[in-house]
Amino acid sequence: MPVGPVTDVKVERPGEEKVPLSFGATGSGRLVYAKPFVSAPKAIVGGYMDIQYRSQSKGSIENGYGGGSNGFDQQRFVPFIYADITEHVKFASELEIEHGIRASDSNEISLEFAFIDYLVNEPVNIRAGIVLIPIGKFNLLHDSPLNDLTDRPLVSQLVIPSTMSETGTGFYGTFYPGRTSKLDYEL
Repeated sequence: MPVGPVTDVKVERPGEEKVPLSFGATGSGRLVYAKPFVSAPKAIVGGYMDIQYRSQSKGSIENGYGGGSNGFDQQRFVPFIYADITEHVKFASELEIEHGIRASDSNEISLEFAFIDYLVNEPVNIRAGIVLIPIGKFNLLHDSPLNDLTDRPLVSQLVIPSTMSETGTGFYGTFYPGRTSKLDYEL
């Protein structure tokens, strides 16, 4: 029986050299990719879910200031797909199912976003599909695993509803006007 150091059995094939990650948290247009579960992608299928027990003895905004209510609620179930199609073409989508266990008409199923990005370079990139409207960071980065509470802020529920999306196309990127400054944009 041979004794000695264990050799690395990994064999590098041509074309599989380490490439800088294209999904990241830099630039406002890339905020939708800034998820702790998207780190070294090729194609990722995953999701998350919120479930809560709520006991209310008085009326609230949630129940239209009606009487009290007790019970479980599956706030959100969100399956997603993120994929590198090519070096320059990326795909991202999320389906959101809200209040799935309630026996009422308040169940909501919607395609939250589904778009294709064409990465030209860091200052200019193109996005098309059902896009999240860039009206604040919370609308772009609203995923429950990143928030402290299961309820979204009241401003994001009543004033500017998150998640606000629309079919369209646009541009995003990052400029570095100086050594210590950075300018992100999304149109």
